[in-house]
Amino acid sequence: MSMKRILVIDDTEELRSLIVAILSNHGFNVLEAESGQAGMRMIHDEKPDLVVCDVHMPGMDGYDTLAAVRSSSAHAATPFLLMTGLVSRDGFQRGRVLGEENYLVKPFTMEQLVHSVTSRLVEKPAAAVACN
Repeated sequence: MSMKRILVIDDTEELRSLIVAILSNHGFNVLEAESGQAGMRMIHDEKPDLVVCDVHMPGMDGYDTLAAVRSSSAHAATPFLLMTGLVSRDGFQRGRVLGEENYLVKPFTMEQLVHSVTSRLVEKPAAAVACN
């Protein structure tokens, strides 16, 4: 089985580097991008197995990035994990409207990061998940 390829998109270099190091140490092949625009180019070129993306970034934020991925027929099914330090009902609702309910709330521990990533990689496609 090949290593899962994870793309981390965050405009804060220190946090992005820390996430890359943690995931790399847990056996993932990790790519990184400093903006939503750069992330979209990498999604197109590298076809990651999962995208971990910060919500609050200048220019193309995490919601815009998620919307662009979901509107691309080639990448619409790519699993996505949104990171945010600002938890709000409106933010969660915006993610749900875009088809994403997976959030990693900052600050998070190394264990929470790895658990969120691994569980997102093994989830069944949305169509197969029973509604509560």
